[in-house]
Amino acid sequence: MNGDGNKAPEGAINSANNGSLAGNMVVFGDRSGLEQNDRARKRSWVEPIRQFVKDRIAVTVLEDDGFSAKALLFWSFSFFVFLPALLVFLYYSIFAADIYLTETKLTVQAPVDTRGDTSSLGAKSTTASSLLSSLGISSGGSTGQDVLIILDYLKSRTIVADLGGGPQMRAAFDKPTVDWFTRLGDVDDIDSLWVYWKGMVTASVDTQSNILTLKVRAFSSEESVKLSNDIVGLSERLINDLSERSRRDALKRSENEVDASASRLADARTALLEFQKENNTLNPVETAKQLTSVVGALTIQKIKLESSLSSAKLGGASERPGDRYIQTQIDVIERQIAEVKASLASGKSDHTIAQQLKQYELLQLRTMFAEQVYSLSQASYQEARQRLERQQRYVVTIVPPIPPDKATYPQPFVNAFLVLLACFVGWSILSLIAAGVMDSSQ
Repeated sequence: MNGDGNKAPEGAINSANNGSLAGNMVVFGDRSGLEQNDRARKRSWVEPIRQFVKDRIAVTVLEDDGFSAKALLFWSFSFFVFLPALLVFLYYSIFAADIYLTETKLTVQAPVDTRGDTSSLGAKSTTASSLLSSLGISSGGSTGQDVLIILDYLKSRTIVADLGGGPQMRAAFDKPTVDWFTRLGDVDDIDSLWVYWKGMVTASVDTQSNILTLKVRAFSSEESVKLSNDIVGLSERLINDLSERSRRDALKRSENEVDASASRLADARTALLEFQKENNTLNPVETAKQLTSVVGALTIQKIKLESSLSSAKLGGASERPGDRYIQTQIDVIERQIAEVKASLASGKSDHTIAQQLKQYELLQLRTMFAEQVYSLSQASYQEARQRLERQQRYVVTIVPPIPPDKATYPQPFVNAFLVLLACFVGWSILSLIAAGVMDSSQ
């Protein structure tokens, strides 16, 4: 102000400021050229920011106009922090649509097998089950793998298509009563539908208990429950389709195993028949028993004849007319015994009863083994067919979807506080940067 109490012209004030800046530059010019270049290089990156703050933020406005640094902080805080939080609070309180949350907990289990194993049929069924397990089919209980498969399915684009794609999604999430920012909108591409789906439906798995938690958000309680039930049904169908495919493969492999075992059994029986034809015997074991009994009978007869001759010699009645005939009988019986023993076992011939018994036992063992394998393959085939006819996996709903009584979202106070906090952090950082730049420019 001048001496008359009037305000000085703005031009005079600007001239005074320019004169002050010029004086500062003169003082700065008195320094050595080396220090001047070094300082200018170090502060070259600060100069554009300082100039922006001086020109745009106008910290150097006159206090006589009623505008100070404190006022600038107040108005910037109001505009960049308080106003966004207020707008968010008003939006979520007045315009945002109500969102209802339905939570469902489920897991996967297999039916309990109540068949006993005390009888021979149960033992054969157990053996068949072991064979099926080796073919890739087991009747285990709940598995974490099935639950993780459902989790991946719920997070994929496939479930969006299985639910009906765009038409069904728009029917559920594109209602005219819903605000523009929340509803789905007129979209048809699967990627946009999938992105919106991930925001409305979430799922997680507890690996300790293998329980999947499904959370479905919708614009009405009835719609959220309906969508939850549809998701559970699709999940169960997915698990059953995968299980049925595995069971069909196991049935096909069991059928092939039955055919292969039947072929091996037929070959074994054919080889046994060829052996019987070649050796003219049905059972070498029985033949050996008969020949052994023949040798025993001949030996007894020989002993009787020899006893008769010995008794005559001891009684002094040797050289009797019938002794020559008895001796001839003894010689014949000895030759018969020798022939029978040679047919039973002899190292000079490959067609003895002993060799036949060796081949016969081997063929008999192969036949019995083929019959056993065929019996087991038949049992495994029957069990695989029975498993194919019944459901192997069940999606068990532990916590069913219940219609919520009131909307879970939006939460105006929480959302406004989060926006307020984020804006405050950003405003604080920018204010500190501006203050640092102004301090360095003085």
